[in-house]
Amino acid sequence: MVEPEASSVPSGTDFPKKRSHKTAAIVSCVLWVISLILSFAIPPTSPYIWVPDVFLLIGFVPLLFSWSPSWPWLVFGVLNFLIGCFLLLLSCLDDAPFPKELHAGKHHIVEYHPWAPWMILGLLAALFGLGRMTKNIVRWIIVKQRAKAANAVVSRDG
Repeated sequence: MVEPEASSVPSGTDFPKKRSHKTAAIVSCVLWVISLILSFAIPPTSPYIWVPDVFLLIGFVPLLFSWSPSWPWLVFGVLNFLIGCFLLLLSCLDDAPFPKELHAGKHHIVEYHPWAPWMILGLLAALFGLGRMTKNIVRWIIVKQRAKAANAVVSRDG
């Protein structure tokens, strides 16, 4: 039986990894754990009940920064804004249209998840993503125009 050479067997250290991605993942996990702990520590009647949701949402920011495309910011922001709209709608609705089995769940969601952090952070993330996308598109157009102008100069001289 022939053993494979050590260099032909891939290991976890053979693949290039960015240190920034690992750091972003660790920071995100820490923020999510803080969010989870705070969600059990803060009672629903507290004026600070919004803090766990903020830590939960901010936990995604390091991951979004570590990923270079700008569209995830826009998608993240729009979806969180829509969740905020749903939470606002749910808080305004009466219990009558819901079956009695759903009343406890509706009250839990309304008490523990205020709509404002979701809408505000969603709007900020969407605007940031839109700004990044606009910057990237403008940069791409400028590069294409410079390349076109350089090609025109080369073809005229050549």
